[in-house]
Amino acid sequence: MNKTIELLEYEYLTDNDLCNEPGYYVVDSSSFKQLEELLISAEESDFSLFFQLVSKRYVGKVIQAKNYVGMIELSNGLKLQILPKLPLDFEEESNKLTKQIFMKMIRSLMSNTGRVSNITNLQSHRMNIYEIYIFYYLEELSELVRRGLRSSYIKEEGNLMYLKGKLDLARNIKVNQFRKNQFYVHYSEFNIDRAENKIIKTALIKLSRISKNNENQKKIKQLLIHFDEVNISVNVDNDLKKISLDRNIEHYRSVLEWSVIILKNKSFSSFSGEVSTRAMMFPMEMLFESYVAKQVKHIFSPKGYLVKQQVRGNFLFEFPRRFQLRPDILIQKNNRIIIMDTKWKALNNVSSSNFGVSQADMYQMFAYANIFNSSDVFLLYPKTKEINKESIQYETTVDKKVISVHIYFVDVSEIVDSITNLYKYIERRMNNELSYDRTVG
Repeated sequence: MNKTIELLEYEYLTDNDLCNEPGYYVVDSSSFKQLEELLISAEESDFSLFFQLVSKRYVGKVIQAKNYVGMIELSNGLKLQILPKLPLDFEEESNKLTKQIFMKMIRSLMSNTGRVSNITNLQSHRMNIYEIYIFYYLEELSELVRRGLRSSYIKEEGNLMYLKGKLDLARNIKVNQFRKNQFYVHYSEFNIDRAENKIIKTALIKLSRISKNNENQKKIKQLLIHFDEVNISVNVDNDLKKISLDRNIEHYRSVLEWSVIILKNKSFSSFSGEVSTRAMMFPMEMLFESYVAKQVKHIFSPKGYLVKQQVRGNFLFEFPRRFQLRPDILIQKNNRIIIMDTKWKALNNVSSSNFGVSQADMYQMFAYANIFNSSDVFLLYPKTKEINKESIQYETTVDKKVISVHIYFVDVSEIVDSITNLYKYIERRMNNELSYDRTVG
């Protein structure tokens, strides 16, 4: 079977041929059974993170996608491509636009720079998510190769026809007693056969076995030429221990992280159980956070802001140090700190229900404001067509200090413009040009 079904987060799969409800997709009974068996054996895998088995009136037993996106390939060849449920204003060609935005999110996640590349030439309609992921990995690796693979002195030993390095007298006497023209020596060779490059080459070889796209296969072969003098990694964990990401190889970080994911994590690997399948799935919360955070860094850093992501080391209580507080994004300028947290949730336009913002999230932001001594904290949500505001603001005073919690809506379809507007909004706050609008909400 060579069929791909595209569905969105929280939509349903059924084997009921009579079902024609929107948001429900019919699969054959064999495929449905495979998915069901994977869910039953979910204790041995992460499969229950991706789907859940539920019952719907008039339809029967169905399998619902959760808040993970990516691709599942069953052993019979059926591919399930789960896309983000993006709050887009465009009904026509919404799936096409959703896929383009999703690809940008993956690209941003994999990129060191967080840049959002132009993907119009990717011919995405002919590439599934596996191949898009591989394409972007190869693009990052090509940039690394262009900058130059790092070499180092590798310790070697051998019985050579000439004297090189340091002669091992004891070993030389033992092996060259009757070969006076040879020398057993220890020496150092300057080459690219170092741990980082071994891991990358091993990942490339694995991808060469997985990819079915001609362009990706061609690119893999071209890149492998640059790793001709590099051995494969026979023990990834041991090679990882040898790596120290100093300034000289900082540009390796992104490619190396994704190489390890390819070699060790669930990406491109099979689940155990009675049936097997291949999966590459991403939690949408993580994708949205990374997408926004990297754009914040890209836009705010050149303007003099220090931008940090996933700030650790702060706790709600000092004695004992318990209940860690770890905001998604911290920005700082002129000793003024602003905290941001991303939430992948569609809010509503009903002020009486606080627009759908949870109390727990508000309490968390209030804690951030106190612990980080920040007068402005932001909750960043995806913009929806139901919301006609750019932001919503709540304000209170604690010990004569004004604390403002801002609800800001990020347009994922125009991420650069949206974060640029956020920058302008914050600049106005910094310059005291923007005060609390008591008519908001």
